[in-house]
Amino acid sequence: MPLSTVGTIAAHPNRNPGFPLLLLASFFVATAQAQPPPPSPLPNLDLRTDGTVLAAAIQPDGGLVIGGRFSEVDGLPRYNLARLQPDGSIDTAWNPMADDSVNALVADSSGAIYAAGHFIHINGVERFFLAKLSGSGSGGVDSQWHPFEPGAAVEVLALGEPCALYAGGSFEAGSSNDGRNLANLVKLSCSSGDPDRDWNPAPDGEVRALALDHQGDVYIGGRFVNVGSQPREGGLAKVAASGVGDPDPAWNPAGVGTQIGAIAADGSANVFVGGWFCARAAPTDCRPIAKLSGSGAGSVDDGWNATGFPPDAGILMSGLQVDGTTAVVAAGEYQSASSAEPTPFLVKLAYGDGSVDAGWSPSFNHDVYALAIGPDGSTYIGGDFDSVNGLRRYALTRVSATGEVEGLVTDAYFPGIVNAIARQPGGGMIVGGDFSYDTADQSRLNILRLEADGSLDPQWNPQADAPVRALVASPSGSVYVGGSFATIGGRSRNFLAKLAGDGVGAADPDWDPSPGGGLLGIGVDALALGSRGDVYVGGDFVAIGGQSQRYGLAKVAGEGTGDCDPQWLPLMASPVTALAMDAAGDVYVAGDFFFVPGGPPRSEMAKVAGDGSGAIDPDWDAAPDGPVYSIAVDEASVVYAGGAFTEIGGQSRTHLARLSGVSGAADPAWVPALATSNGPLDRPVGVAALALDGVGNLYAGGDFSQVDDLPIRYVARFSTSGTGAADANWTPSPNNDFRDGTPASSPAVHIPVRALAVDAGRALYIGGDFSAIGEQQRNGLAKLPRADLPDHVFGNGFD
Repeated sequence: MPLSTVGTIAAHPNRNPGFPLLLLASFFVATAQAQPPPPSPLPNLDLRTDGTVLAAAIQPDGGLVIGGRFSEVDGLPRYNLARLQPDGSIDTAWNPMADDSVNALVADSSGAIYAAGHFIHINGVERFFLAKLSGSGSGGVDSQWHPFEPGAAVEVLALGEPCALYAGGSFEAGSSNDGRNLANLVKLSCSSGDPDRDWNPAPDGEVRALALDHQGDVYIGGRFVNVGSQPREGGLAKVAASGVGDPDPAWNPAGVGTQIGAIAADGSANVFVGGWFCARAAPTDCRPIAKLSGSGAGSVDDGWNATGFPPDAGILMSGLQVDGTTAVVAAGEYQSASSAEPTPFLVKLAYGDGSVDAGWSPSFNHDVYALAIGPDGSTYIGGDFDSVNGLRRYALTRVSATGEVEGLVTDAYFPGIVNAIARQPGGGMIVGGDFSYDTADQSRLNILRLEADGSLDPQWNPQADAPVRALVASPSGSVYVGGSFATIGGRSRNFLAKLAGDGVGAADPDWDPSPGGGLLGIGVDALALGSRGDVYVGGDFVAIGGQSQRYGLAKVAGEGTGDCDPQWLPLMASPVTALAMDAAGDVYVAGDFFFVPGGPPRSEMAKVAGDGSGAIDPDWDAAPDGPVYSIAVDEASVVYAGGAFTEIGGQSRTHLARLSGVSGAADPAWVPALATSNGPLDRPVGVAALALDGVGNLYAGGDFSQVDDLPIRYVARFSTSGTGAADANWTPSPNNDFRDGTPASSPAVHIPVRALAVDAGRALYIGGDFSAIGEQQRNGLAKLPRADLPDHVFGNGFD
């Protein structure tokens, strides 16, 4: 995932413990040095980014258990699992804490919860992908229920009678009593979790949908072509719940081309299937949702035909629920030839004929994955959305039987992610990322402005419709913004915009370089401002400001319409992820390139002339052996580089180096040692952000976990002289306990610190993907007072 780098920094707080005895002063100062520096009171904004609810189960008492990928629910830590009371409020006691995503949930008649997913531990108890939890109290793990260890995530669950749990996915579960492999679908004991080794339908591919009918027969859908000895090319089958689980030889309604993502059975003898169903008897009869007979050959009810979908739509079904014999609720997304992006949908269909209930039409801005119909006919809906009918709802909402979005206050989310911070000349700070902020009287989306004291600017509100990843402020106060947005500041702007630095943050009506044509759809990832007001732009694009053949790097005018300089043409071969200027006006460029067309060979990093044709400097060659994600240049044109490399400038350097601005050679004496990071990538991110404070300190942030054999994680302060030693007493230690342990389930690459910036008073602003810093809660954004002031013992500052 491309990273952006902004900034400068300085940190370490004034301490004001208020001890009344002078003789304790020296003792306190000595001990206080080892404590994490606490953040300033401001900013302290509840920035959020939506989590994902993948599963929901209603308990007999009306409580609701949700599972998915999230770290907070209604302000309380809830790692991937949470329970709501029947009135919709969060159960403050029930907190099992799964260490990775929860994909499926079912509740039994006692209220006990069966959970499946990617987790390995729940409440610290080892449970590979499956667990049974108490449905009340604290949600403890059932110590007697030890299921098999499937070796891969379980995706779907269904509960049958007498108490048996059916689990589907793409896994192996050992062998049956006759020596055949148990795979993809198993039947488990409700009391012990042991698989029934006689029951072995043996689908030869993934099971993605699972349901039981009123007679206990099991319906499965997925990516298989055979079940036992029966061919089922359509990926849809019916198997017996008892005995050896033989497939029904007659029930075979689906033809080739069928893709089933959801199945629901009603209380009589009908089965509803969703995804893309093609009838075996009429191969051209394909529909997004079908009603089938649960007996015989599984005949299609031709009188039941869901409408309202584009005729050329491809359907990905994620949820299907039957409300008795009155309605069917279906969720998922579709994409047609006429729509560039998949469109999320949630529809309520008449049980009798499949017609759409036009009055029941909640609108979501992202996908819906989980459905659960309550006893009053209302529907709990989970997904990865953050807006329903224009109302802020994070991953969970409830819709009444008549279609109104109800006042369910529970939200499931992560702390907001801050990607970029820029300081304005007047002392304000611009903050961009992937977040929203909502209170009764304020709302911010992906970008905000802080006053000099760290408080939120009450007026400045450009509202970017997608994440912001790069920021730079001009001496006049204008703000240049890059990211993946399409609208910002009240105007349509593709990936790049110029905003007023005051007032409401309106977009400049004329300045619109409109980069485009990139392969990854990332947009703009890096910005730098030249001494004459030109803007250097890095990212994923091939055209910008009226010029083509600009492969990830361009120079545009900072005024007027933002025309691209037709002469400046370095021609990078891949997207650019970091930029920095030196005092002479040269540009240091980093990205995932391995050559520069028409220039000397360069890999990952290059020095480019800021004027003329943008020639590659033939003498400067740092040659890192891995990605460079951040660059900082001091007043003497010494270059600091951070990334995932282990060699750079001809020296062994792990993630961080000081380079000559003339040759690119690494300083042989400056050797800070950052430990291998604990990030989720094959090649760890290492250092993602750098900043200089102008008084001899370099700050580095990323996903590293150790510095100079010291337990300093995610952000560190280094001396810019000597050996580059880290300050062992400066340890803010940002953290997000959930994401630290579960990189696979994060909605984005987990990089605790992504942005650093120093304000006019040399206080440090830190942005990233964290929930606390200095042992205090901060969601993605914090300010640390400057670190070079004396420690104070008394409140009046007298030592």
